[in-house]
Amino acid sequence: MTLLELILGIALLGIAVTVIVGAWSTNITATRQHRDVVDAQAVLTSAADLVASPRTSRLSCTTNSAPAIRAAYETAARQASLPAGWPASSISVPEVRFWYGGTGESFGSTCRETATNGLVLQLVTVEIRPPGGGVQRTEVVKGSV
Repeated sequence: MTLLELILGIALLGIAVTVIVGAWSTNITATRQHRDVVDAQAVLTSAADLVASPRTSRLSCTTNSAPAIRAAYETAARQASLPAGWPASSISVPEVRFWYGGTGESFGSTCRETATNGLVLQLVTVEIRPPGGGVQRTEVVKGSV
């Protein structure tokens, strides 16, 4: 074996090891990111279920301000179990919109609830911001019945 063959063999071996280590690193990073996404989705689903649950009372916008309603639903959502290292502030309720069932109506920021207008719905946005970054959100509907 000549010196040139030895140097080429060592160089090829070095390149192969570098490629393998790079692939492992990419795999580890991708696995961690996937786990964070799956954890965030599980927490978001749990938090949304807690808000939608009959155990979380629907608050009337005639006797409570929109920020008070949002804060109450956020408190309920933050009862969801979080992975280790995630602060409770990862879960938020950034918005609550109202609909009272009029023809052609959609959810809006104005409360038009009265004692006589029947079914009044609230569209509650639940959001999760995992420590690793990103945002996932979903919406749930709270009804008066």
